Amino acid sequence: MRNSWQHAIQAAMDEGDLNRLELKIQQAEVAIFQRIDAFSSAHDGEDQALFEALRKIRGLASFCRETLILATKIVA
Repeated sequence: MRNSWQHAIQAAMDEGDLNRLELKIQQAEVAIFQRIDAFSSAHDGEDQALFEALRKIRGLASFCRETLILATKIVA
């Protein structure tokens, strides 16, 4: 079974609407940080998966910002 932070990451990765993507990214980051705050060393490598998920969601956030900046320049 997937954790809520994994669902939040997947929802952000699957979001096709740039207007909703930023919110999905924020929700994923919150879910990751909440889980990082809650876990202990007894979670069988989940810490590595959390940090990898955080890296991915930050990459997606960067892509989102760059895309919105480019879209703004094209429209202007």
